Amino acid sequence: MKYTENEMKQILEQEIEIPKKVDERLQDTYSQIRTQNKTRTTHAQKSWRKITAAAAVAALTLTVTGGTAAAAYLSEHTDFFQGMFGNTTKSSQEHTQVLADPDKEDGMMADLPGKEYVPVDEEKADALIGGNVTEVNITKGIGDHTLTIENIVTDGNGMLMSMTLERQGGVTALYADDETNRTKGAYFSQESNFFFCFEDQDGNPAGEFMYVDTEKSTPDKYYIYDYMIWGSAENTSNQPRLHIYTYPVTFGELQEIGGTDPEKRDQIEVTEDYVDLPQCETIPMQSLTQDDTWICSYSPISMNINMSAQAPEDEAQDPYCIKYIELKYKDGTSYIIFKQDELDNTGYICGVNNEFRLTYNRIVNPDDISQIIINDNVYHIN
Repeated sequence: MKYTENEMKQILEQEIEIPKKVDERLQDTYSQIRTQNKTRTTHAQKSWRKITAAAAVAALTLTVTGGTAAAAYLSEHTDFFQGMFGNTTKSSQEHTQVLADPDKEDGMMADLPGKEYVPVDEEKADALIGGNVTEVNITKGIGDHTLTIENIVTDGNGMLMSMTLERQGGVTALYADDETNRTKGAYFSQESNFFFCFEDQDGNPAGEFMYVDTEKSTPDKYYIYDYMIWGSAENTSNQPRLHIYTYPVTFGELQEIGGTDPEKRDQIEVTEDYVDLPQCETIPMQSLTQDDTWICSYSPISMNINMSAQAPEDEAQDPYCIKYIELKYKDGTSYIIFKQDELDNTGYICGVNNEFRLTYNRIVNPDDISQIIINDNVYHIN
């Protein structure tokens, strides 16, 4: 039996929703750990490869176009642009099929869509969003780990963030490898006694996909590129905050206690801490309408699609109704963002009510777009 991408997500992912009650959020963490432990059994041990001298030099080498040498453009946001949008340390992946549940020998398979990463034009990225990148550089100690939030850019729909997590002797709070970068993203391990999330000032959390750069990272320091979608209806959050939950025991111990003595688990105290991040200058989004119906909004970093314009109302709350998204550019090239079951060139996807929200895995110039294709519908951009 072949699983659809939607069914696969139910197996490989938890619903991205962070309830306000700590106990409910803890249950989400349990679910995440259990789900990821299933996929983890088929994965090789994570291997960390330090960035080579050759790769570092390559960022500063000369490029040749039409036989003429030209100096490469170097932005003050080089690390951020390369990590979020580039392919210097990200490898494209082909569409494959995997066992839907490694613990069962039923032979049921699930589609794992391919991903394509492309070089980032830093000069173009600087022109489009360079002025909107907020330099944060806030460091927060969490137990024996140190979290440093470096850069943020947001358009009110999506938010991109670069950060590092460090621990002398090896990071233990997160589990991350090349497989998590293809499926769920990094997640808090059973050895961790804390987790954190990002939310707006009203406590509305952002759904997220944490990509850990396995080329650049070391066992003691993870370089994380976080792709987020705001879940609130207003889509105007421009001052995020860090929300930290700390427990007196590890998640593995909490899971064991929860399975044997739920009443004792309910009595375990949770410490919460908040760190306000700087107010960000929001990137403007452009809106596409047809016959007075809103179709979508888009910016250089994300897109928000009205599913009600693509499917009957009784189906419009199911993100699975969106099967294909492509941007066609004026120069004849295109960016296939999403092709159900086959290709997923997003940073993160999240369904919010009747909206299909996503961040890109590359920088987009809205002025270059000539057509937006959603499912079988072609929308021309004037």
